[in-house]
Amino acid sequence: MKDLKGKVFLVVEDDDDLRQILGEIFQDLGAQVVLARSGNEAISRLSEYQFDCVLSDIRMPEGTGIDLARKLLAMPEPKPFLFFCSGFNDLSIEEAKKLNVVKVFSKPFNSDELIAVITDYLEQAEQSKKSKQVS
Repeated sequence: MKDLKGKVFLVVEDDDDLRQILGEIFQDLGAQVVLARSGNEAISRLSEYQFDCVLSDIRMPEGTGIDLARKLLAMPEPKPFLFFCSGFNDLSIEEAKKLNVVKVFSKPFNSDELIAVITDYLEQAEQSKKSKQVS
């Protein structure tokens, strides 16, 4: 397992059990995790923390993942990396790219794959950032 110590994650999911499970997965890897049950609640959390990563459902009552993605796009840099996890794959690749979504995971998902993709992406972004600082 990868180490996410020092990273701050926002997990946005309207299903209470899944939100808790996802939060525990990233906490077990060392990340600080903030949980939100809707896009609107997540948007309110954006002013409280500097997130490294956001993992969000798309379809939720009280603010969707799309609403959250649009808010993230309007934020100044540095922006957190956004991943979607949804039971409804009604977001095209083009729409996801426009919203700056790194990857969309379909529910049900393989938790090992989800962890590997997210941690690898964060690791690559960190290495890229360090190499730019050296240049």
